[in-house]
Order: sequence, then C-alpha cells, then structure tokens
Amino acid sequence: MRKTLVLSLLLLLIGFVPLSVIHPAKAYISSSQWGAPTWTDTYDPFNNYVSVGYVSGSTWTLNLNVYNSEYNGSVYVNVKVVTVAVWFDWNTWYNTSRSDVINAETNYVLTVTNTTAQSPTPATNLFTHSYRIYVIVQQMYQSSGGAAFKTVTWGPDSGSEFAVIPQIEYSAYLAENKYYNLYDSIPTSYLRSYADSFNLFEMAETNLETGLMYYGIGNFSSAISSFNTAYSMLNQSFALYTGQEKQYNALDLNQTKADLNLQLAQINQVNANASYYTAQGDAAKTLANGQSSALMINSVGFLFFGLGFIVFGMAAVSYARKPKSPPS
Repeated sequence: MRKTLVLSLLLLLIGFVPLSVIHPAKAYISSSQWGAPTWTDTYDPFNNYVSVGYVSGSTWTLNLNVYNSEYNGSVYVNVKVVTVAVWFDWNTWYNTSRSDVINAETNYVLTVTNTTAQSPTPATNLFTHSYRIYVIVQQMYQSSGGAAFKTVTWGPDSGSEFAVIPQIEYSAYLAENKYYNLYDSIPTSYLRSYADSFNLFEMAETNLETGLMYYGIGNFSSAISSFNTAYSMLNQSFALYTGQEKQYNALDLNQTKADLNLQLAQINQVNANASYYTAQGDAAKTLANGQSSALMINSVGFLFFGLGFIVFGMAAVSYARKPKSPPS
C-alpha cells in the first residue's frame, strides 16, 4: 500500500512539471555530402579503400543538411550561421565564415568550399584521413536588455577514409585507367590469333603488372612509365592483329573467288557435255528413224513382191489344170 501511494505522488508531481521544460532534441547536422570528389568509394592499389578523395591543391566542396530546432524557453527561435568549421587529422582547421539565417524548425543546406591540402606535406598520402564537421550558430532571443545572442555549436558530423592524392599519384592512376579503357574497347581474346600480336599482348600485360607493383609501393614515376609502355604495346598488338586479319581476309576472298571460278568452269563443262550428248542423241534418233522408214519400205516391197509371186504361181497352176482340146 505504501509503495502504491509513493508511486501515485511521484506521478502527480511529474504532472505539475511545466511543459516548457520538456524540450525536443537539439538542432543538428542531418547529413553531409562531398561534392564532385576525385574518388568516391574507390579501391586504390596504394591507399586501399577510399571513401572520398581529392587531388592536392584542388577545390573540395561540402554540402551540409542541417535542421534548426533551437529554442529559448518554450519558443523556437531563428539562428544565424556564423562559421562552418572542418577539422582534418593532419591537425588543420578549415573555417568558412557565413551569415545565413535559418528559421525555426526549418531544414537548410549549407555549401562550403576550400582548397585541399598539399600532399605528402602536411597531408600524407601514406594513409587515409578522418575529419569532423561543426556548424557554429548564434541563437537570437529577447532579454530584459533587448536582443541578445547565444553561440551554439552543432555537430560534429564525422567521417574517415578521406584521401589527399598527390598529383603524381593521380597521373599514375590516369595512366592505369587509360590502359584498361583500351583493353575494354578491343577484342583482346582475338589478339592470340597471330603470333606477333599475341607476343606484344603478353608483353603489354607484363608491363601492366609491373606498373601495378610500382604503384602499390608508391613509386609512381616508374608506374607511369610501365603503364604507358603497356598501353603502347597493347595498341601495337591490336594494329598487328587488324593488319594480319585484313591480309587473311584478302587471301580468303581470293581463294573464295578461285573456288567460285572453278565451280563455274565445272558447271560450264557439265552443260557442254549435256549439250554434246543431247546433240548425239538427236542424231541417233534421226538415223534410227531413217533406218526404220527404209525397213518399212523394204518390207512393203517384199510383201507386194511375195503377193505377186503367189498370184503368178496360182495362175500357172490354174493354167496347167485347164483341159486341153484334142488335136484335130
């Protein structure tokens, strides 16, 4: 019973707490996005995984989504952004002065730019870096003496795997990609069709592997040289392949023409033979018809000759049997 009474009194006291002291969450940085980086979610043979990277000396851009839920007592208030501060782990601050006014309970986008540090000093390229982002605002409110301001810091919004890329490393990266772009644009499997093109293709691949080895240990000058040699050999290999293929196709076309001519000659010979035998057949037919006609004429002649002989014989017999008159 005593516990129930204590709990009831506690709930009653909570009910008397003014709602003005129960505040929503503080304003904050909703998200951050790097604008147009050199690398995004990239695997690099030297740096391994890179979330975002810029070439040293280039301009980086940062877009911040923020939400203003600052309040004074029970009233939400507007704020004025005075500074966007970005800290990198090579112990350097990049501060940008601002004067944006953000209304209460409002989303807002802040965009800041700055120059990427030089590498390898002060920002080494031996590993990727971490960073933190802060937004410093002034809260405007009324006091007994009039308008007053209170400085508030939003953040931090943190990140890592940020790469600062020396120009020579980026040049090696471009040389490597130039080789792969050519590799993907030609039928490399066909380069094995001929000995000369295959030999150059294998040499190109060897130089590529050498370039990747140099890149991995940070010898970017040698990597560039190997990648360029690999590209040149791959290009020559493809040129040899296309030249050999044209010659082969020309020979194949000539052979095809020769085969067609031979077939045409054979067809003409067959037609000539057919015409000859047709002519011979017609002549034989004509001769046979003539011989058949002569035989028929002879047969008819012999038939009439035989009939005449029979009639003559019958007449002779009839005469012989006729009674003769006695002599006077």
